[in-house]
Amino acid sequence: MNSKRKEIVLISIVAVLAIASLLIGFSQYYNQDRIKQTFLETLKSTFPNSQIEIEKLDVNYGTSIKLSGSNLKMKGFEAARFKARASLLSFITGAGYIEVLLQDSVLDISGRFKSVSKREIQIPSYVVNSSGSARFEGLKVVYSHHKPAYEVDRLIVKNLGLRSVAAFEIKTKASLIKGLSSDNYVFGTIDLNHYLEKKILPIKAEVKVNSINWRGNKNALSTVTASTDIQLNESGYLKGNIQLKHQGSTAKLQGDFKEGKLNISKFEAEIMGEDFNPLFIKGNLPRQPKLSKLNLSGSLFWSENNFKPVVKGLLSTWNIKLFDETVGVSGEVAFENKGFKTDLKTGSGGGKQEIICQSRLDFDEEALHKAISDFNCDLKLVEGEIENFQLKKLLLSLKDEEGHFIRLPKGKVNLVSEDALFRRHPVSGKLSLNVSNVDLALKGELKSDQELVVKIDERIKVYEDELKRKGSLIVSGTDISEVARFLKIDNPLVKKTKSFTTTLEYEQTLFAKAGKEDNKKVYIKHKGKGLGLNGDFLVGKMESVKKELEKWDLWDSVKEDINQKSFFDTFLLEARRAGDVYLINELNLTRGNKKIKGKGIFKEVRDTYLGNLDLKILKGKRKPISVFLIKDLKGFRLDRKKILKQF
Repeated sequence: MNSKRKEIVLISIVAVLAIASLLIGFSQYYNQDRIKQTFLETLKSTFPNSQIEIEKLDVNYGTSIKLSGSNLKMKGFEAARFKARASLLSFITGAGYIEVLLQDSVLDISGRFKSVSKREIQIPSYVVNSSGSARFEGLKVVYSHHKPAYEVDRLIVKNLGLRSVAAFEIKTKASLIKGLSSDNYVFGTIDLNHYLEKKILPIKAEVKVNSINWRGNKNALSTVTASTDIQLNESGYLKGNIQLKHQGSTAKLQGDFKEGKLNISKFEAEIMGEDFNPLFIKGNLPRQPKLSKLNLSGSLFWSENNFKPVVKGLLSTWNIKLFDETVGVSGEVAFENKGFKTDLKTGSGGGKQEIICQSRLDFDEEALHKAISDFNCDLKLVEGEIENFQLKKLLLSLKDEEGHFIRLPKGKVNLVSEDALFRRHPVSGKLSLNVSNVDLALKGELKSDQELVVKIDERIKVYEDELKRKGSLIVSGTDISEVARFLKIDNPLVKKTKSFTTTLEYEQTLFAKAGKEDNKKVYIKHKGKGLGLNGDFLVGKMESVKKELEKWDLWDSVKEDINQKSFFDTFLLEARRAGDVYLINELNLTRGNKKIKGKGIFKEVRDTYLGNLDLKILKGKRKPISVFLIKDLKGFRLDRKKILKQF
């Protein structure tokens, strides 16, 4: 063996012996007890006043030291299992690579930033020149003891060191709002060296929100992305800006987070309604057209016990539900602290409508009737048709997810009509709806161009599974024939009158769930003077009794009398309806010394009516003659036997 080979072998042997001696010496000095002690002292010096506890800790070392343990507890943090690995180089030279794995851990940040000490976190000397990685699997973040924990499936930090820029990755499945869930990915960087020099930690990140599900509707929205540029100082003060994007919709936010308080000092957003149609449709909200847009700007303050938005919004061709009808609106909305205001305009039904609302909002209340209070809305209708603005439609649409009627907030709605069209007739007037949770009162007066006056007075009681309505409708005017045209009766029975008043009293029960028929009772009183009947119309409707009268040779005279003398000085009708049964309590007509009185009962069967009408005809002081009309599926017919008994 030549001298060079001998030198190489000798050097190798010396090196092996040196390394072996170093390992033996290291293992003798850094035995398990010393390593455990060093590990605990490092944690305590790094996180002072944290009351650190470890139930179990095992140490294995060769070329690197491996720690594994369970039930690590410290102030604000717990880990069911943890592992750590550090190369010997970290201990010998003060530089190396350290890896940490924490499983099934809980981080409690509720109230974390209320009193943060500048010396709460310290850096051990041998970590300064080292780098490493940290991995969390199954991390739960508690940000409020009143709300469920935020679950993080995976959190990884790579190249973590004081002399390098670290990269991190976060994967979560969030469900912060009931019915809404998503998969979230966050990728970014942090610079610890900048923190050491400036005491400010820059954090830059890109966020992707995928698999957005809404009430069982998978992939309800496409990906939402966000870019963040924020800074964290040693006192836990976080500030920066965020930019959001979803298809054509964008938002920019600038603000800070300090001592558990979020302050968005400035934000701007442009929301294109069409981008969110899948969510609107699933939530039983109107679909938005291509041109619909909502621009928002303002500020926002939030803490665990306070929420103060100052927001102004501008709506453009946005669809909303109004009295169960979808209408397009444009205008302004505003939130200011606990106040809400709107000034919207729409062109529904060929006319113009203006909606002006204001109310108090309590964002801490989840129930609608508690969250909204003292609301006052003015709905002004100018021209256009108003058939769709029905209280019944509105009430039937106000249900919760379980199909129960909801309690309404306290407030008032004023409906003002300026020549809005009802069945092609201009109508003007005002109706007021006063709401108090489960009690509603509707009252007001409308007037048509035919000088018909309609007075409405209704009370409504709201229960969980039913609505009970009770009210009256009084119609008065100077020409009852206009009512026929107003109601679009092609061949009106009524011909003319000098003055009249009709009172419609009604009771109705509406059920929330299908399977039960609405129960309705109607009571009608009609008084009129100078009532004229359309003779041709009456004769045309008497074909069913024509044969009966012809047998007595009475048809021609009756026909002539109806055509020429079908006029009454007074007219009174009192009737009720209960379900499919119609009860005529009193029918009273007078013309000179002639009087006709009647009563009857009919039942609705297969789109027609079965029953009878008992008419008593009185002329002067003579004994009244009763005429019995029986209605069956073939039409009216006379009961001759009952009539002949009177003679």
